[in-house]
Amino acid sequence: MSFLRKEKSHLSAALDVGSRTIKGLVFEVSDTGLIIKAHKRIVIQMPAAYRAPRIVGELHTTLADIIKEFGRIPGKVIAGFGTSLAEYRVEQWDVEPREKMRLDRKYLAGYFNGLFGQHEEKDRATMATPVSIEINGYPVRPEVLDGDARHSLFMLGGACRDIRFRTVVSYFPSEIRTLLAEMKQMLGGVPIEFIPLASVYQEALAYRLNVRDALLIDIGGTSTMLVLLKDGMLVQTVAFPFGVFSIGKKVAKETSVWSQCLRNAADSLYSFGPLTGETYLVGGGARIPELRSYVEQGEWLKSISYAATPHVIVLEGKSLLARDALAGFLQGPEDAGLASVVEYSMHHEVII
Repeated sequence: MSFLRKEKSHLSAALDVGSRTIKGLVFEVSDTGLIIKAHKRIVIQMPAAYRAPRIVGELHTTLADIIKEFGRIPGKVIAGFGTSLAEYRVEQWDVEPREKMRLDRKYLAGYFNGLFGQHEEKDRATMATPVSIEINGYPVRPEVLDGDARHSLFMLGGACRDIRFRTVVSYFPSEIRTLLAEMKQMLGGVPIEFIPLASVYQEALAYRLNVRDALLIDIGGTSTMLVLLKDGMLVQTVAFPFGVFSIGKKVAKETSVWSQCLRNAADSLYSFGPLTGETYLVGGGARIPELRSYVEQGEWLKSISYAATPHVIVLEGKSLLARDALAGFLQGPEDAGLASVVEYSMHHEVII
């Protein structure tokens, strides 16, 4: 529910939770919301045998170590997760408003909570993250929801016909939700929010880089994820289980398999309209010449875009979040996910 609430804090921790690596950054934030100091970079390598429950255990240990080292509970912890912990997709949740409503976070949060209760699947753990809100088909700008008297508007039921929440719905293995809840309890109420990486990438592209229409390809350790943006909004995300660690000595053969998977995944996004060709490449796989070359040549794009070839930008952590206080702590495309989580944490409140 981070779209609906936000706050400022001081000591913060951002984490990118992958299938083989947990990356983190502990940093200090001023009262004005600026990062004033990076304290520590964290990199935890995990064996291939680790599955989701063990990954959560490593995350638990990492947070406990942070608290022990710094002697205090961080004011905010944001953990971005990819497909190693959950599968997720973008859905549209619609509701008809009551007779009279106020355009602020409290009222809209109430509507969203009601929708979550309707869409929650009882047989598996579910988490929902709103990434945009539309009223009568028009997007609502976040500043309208800040509660300021200048923006807190009343609308009659007849004027407000429908509210649509574009929502990233994450489905966890059944035991993971229990483990995450136990971790919060055992760590003494650490203010931690779990957020899908697709959401933090959308924030980084749309609000940090002012990107409106683009496709982001994240080539991670064991999977590749595609994130589609239209007019700055997260439209859909799709992933397939083939990443950096799938590339062995037979690079040409494995690249061919990955390329076919990419084409299939990109084709599934065509129902949302032709792609623009603007493509952002992140993750450790952006450093593999064969994969990067295939993306740049654009064979995968020809049937689903009006662009002849893609305009490929390799997004690096140090360029995405280029702040003096973080110099040396964030580096190449493998850090783009962590940099996006840091950027996300600067503008959103943790929902405990």
